[in-house]
Amino acid sequence: MRGSCNCCGACCVREIDGKEHRCEHLIVLLPIGQPNATKCAIHDFRYSGMPIRLKAEDGSSIDERCIPEYPLRGEKLLPTCSYRP
Repeated sequence: MRGSCNCCGACCVREIDGKEHRCEHLIVLLPIGQPNATKCAIHDFRYSGMPIRLKAEDGSSIDERCIPEYPLRGEKLLPTCSYRP
């Protein structure tokens, strides 16, 4: 794997069933996608595959896995991500 998390928060947000879901512990400081735009409210570090819960404004949620290192093999960078290899 290459790269490391620059805390842009792009990997902490998913659109699911037309609704934006964000990690329940995500603190947004700047527009998502910029370096150091976000931080975690409870974890000092994250590891690949760490269980997280994504929540939408309407209260719906989904269990996911954290991917703080990217790009993963065979994956493209999210277009909103500011990280460049």
